[in-house]
Amino acid sequence: MRLPDAVFATLKAERARFGATPTDVELGVLLNRVAWAHRADGFGLSRKVGGTTAPFPGGGTICHDVLQLRDGTAWDVLLAAGEGATPVQGDSFLITDPARPWVAPVDPGTPPMPEPPTPEPPTPEPPDFAPVVAELAAQVAALETRVKALEAAPPIEPKPFDPAQYEAAGKVWLWTVRLPLRGKS
Repeated sequence: MRLPDAVFATLKAERARFGATPTDVELGVLLNRVAWAHRADGFGLSRKVGGTTAPFPGGGTICHDVLQLRDGTAWDVLLAAGEGATPVQGDSFLITDPARPWVAPVDPGTPPMPEPPTPEPPTPEPPDFAPVVAELAAQVAALETRVKALEAAPPIEPKPFDPAQYEAAGKVWLWTVRLPLRGKS
């Protein structure tokens, strides 16, 4: 089945409103306007994610060159994207892929529907560091007091070294050990 003449006429008229090289956004607007004008006949768009797509004015992405009926009957209505976006009145084909459903057109006179806002996670209350800071301040004060006490104390003089003290305690302070060497085998 060929694209109906009335739909093809609307497609050509809408395509003429855009420049020589329509952008992807303009292709989405163009297809939506044509589908909107013929919505009473069941025309809509074909949802498509990935590949060559156009932004859909109602949100998401659509196929950049297809008009579709609810039953999956579809038409490639543009020869290509960009400069090659020439209207064509080709034969229909059937879309059976569940990932390519029919999408109802949106009123071209209404602004695009905004994407729903992403809820931000609640900001947790910062922990109360006051007790930790107070404990650390007390420890620093105690250490400073000990440092001042050590600085004020007279220096400790080292005792002179007396080897006799070690011998009296039964310790030898110098012990030479001679080990026999093994011969090479």
